[in-house]
Amino acid sequence: MKLSASVSCRSARSGVRLLPVLQMAFVAFVVSASAALCCEGPRKRPDVDCWAHTLELGLEHTPKAKAEIARIAEDVEEVPVKRLASVLLEEWDLTSRDQNLASPRPVWAPTIDVVGEEVKSPLVIIVGEVLSDGSFVPREFKVGSGSESVDERCLEAAKASLFRPARSPKKYIRGPAAVTFHFYL
Repeated sequence: MKLSASVSCRSARSGVRLLPVLQMAFVAFVVSASAALCCEGPRKRPDVDCWAHTLELGLEHTPKAKAEIARIAEDVEEVPVKRLASVLLEEWDLTSRDQNLASPRPVWAPTIDVVGEEVKSPLVIIVGEVLSDGSFVPREFKVGSGSESVDERCLEAAKASLFRPARSPKKYIRGPAAVTFHFYL
């Protein structure tokens, strides 16, 4: 049985328990990445300084910062940083109290190769927390694949995932999230 994987990231508002997989699609608190930002990309994480600088510009919220973010979205070659810049521009006109900014938003995750692997479940869900720098810290497997090697690769990919962190009016804050891997024949 040959499998391929796609990855999506989800964020959940604080204080809400993640529900079983079949119910997740119908729950309003789960925010899913759009296809354009669906966490697919090269296996390499971006330059930390460039990522941090782009996040800082998002908090500045000045015309100069917006122009710099637009330049980053156009000129920077690192896919995760370009996607972060695009997300920040898309959210630019939201007020700092907007609920859409209160939850982490998925930006990027590496792809994984599972071709030729056998799994019992076509879905892996790893829940955790997005830190104020946008990194994901896994806490537990909600659903495993049934293959230790596939689960380990999913865990490593989840750890490398990047989000626009949750935001309070003046700073980025921690927020709950889940990284989901779907396997297809």
